[in-house]
Amino acid sequence: MRDWFPFLLIYILSHVLFILVVQLDLYVHRKSLETSTILYGISLSGFLLLLLLGQVYWKRRRFIRQLEHYVAAGTELTDSFAIQEPPYHEQRLLLEALTSMRQQYMDSMQKKEAKEQQQVIFLNQWIHQMKTPVSVIELLVQKGIADTGDAELLKQIREENERILQGLDLALQLARLERFEKDYKIENLDLREFVRAFINEHKRLFIQHGVYPRLQGAEQESVIQTDRKWLTAALWQIVGNALKYTSISGKQQKYIELRIENKDNKSELHIIDNGIGIPKQDIRRVFEPFFTGVNGRKTREATGMGLYIAKHACDRLGHRLTIRSEVGTGTTVSFAFTKDEVYYNMLSQVTKM
Repeated sequence: MRDWFPFLLIYILSHVLFILVVQLDLYVHRKSLETSTILYGISLSGFLLLLLLGQVYWKRRRFIRQLEHYVAAGTELTDSFAIQEPPYHEQRLLLEALTSMRQQYMDSMQKKEAKEQQQVIFLNQWIHQMKTPVSVIELLVQKGIADTGDAELLKQIREENERILQGLDLALQLARLERFEKDYKIENLDLREFVRAFINEHKRLFIQHGVYPRLQGAEQESVIQTDRKWLTAALWQIVGNALKYTSISGKQQKYIELRIENKDNKSELHIIDNGIGIPKQDIRRVFEPFFTGVNGRKTREATGMGLYIAKHACDRLGHRLTIRSEVGTGTTVSFAFTKDEVYYNMLSQVTKM
């Protein structure tokens, strides 16, 4: 009715003018127009007007309601397909314009996704290619130490080589993070054996940093459902940070404790260090991408992406990752693994698809 208000106004004014003209003509010829005749003519005209408005309303009603529903609830691009064929030419042109804009947008997004996918593939290939010379350098360093016995220079080369390798691994994890759903496999994992194997794999780095690991709660059986590769990546980001910031703490007894606990229907893994700690104002932002905070300025390796990757991977796997810290005392990062068979069975089915 709002759209048709100008038409209705002109319609009423035209009838008033018509009646005035007829009345004036009759007045000139000294005749009069009966009131009943006027009302009868208005009634007939009004009836035809109501038929017209009813027909227009009925034809526009469904199309307008579809548009209102799309505006109110349409959150996906495909929701616009629910709009049916409109009855009027103007509306058909509008829908064709919207369809054309949607198709252009989808084409643009597909081109953008294809380009991004090419970049990801190139980055992955480049990282794998870079890992080969890094591995060769490590072998040469080991051979040089065995042959010469003068390990100081080679030790420095090894440290720099490890920094390159860690940077490549970080870039590879970040590249895979955007396509997480295509790169994980849920399985039952013995948390005790997993932590033991992790410590043994990185024991040389613990020794290199002068920080020694402590494993607590290893006598408890803890079977969790997770993806081994992504959990390893997340754990390394936590332990790597603990190594960096504990080694520069200046304390004589430097340690990292990995404690396993079982509580009700969940298992927990706590990584506890006695490093420099995290300032209170930085705690709530440590999981943000590229945030390095006050401590990040104390080491050149800080990228601000490690904790972000760990948190993102845990969220996608259904694990809870929390952090507590006190400056000068140390930091505790906790993984909570809920034993939800239904949830992880669903994740396993998605993995197989």
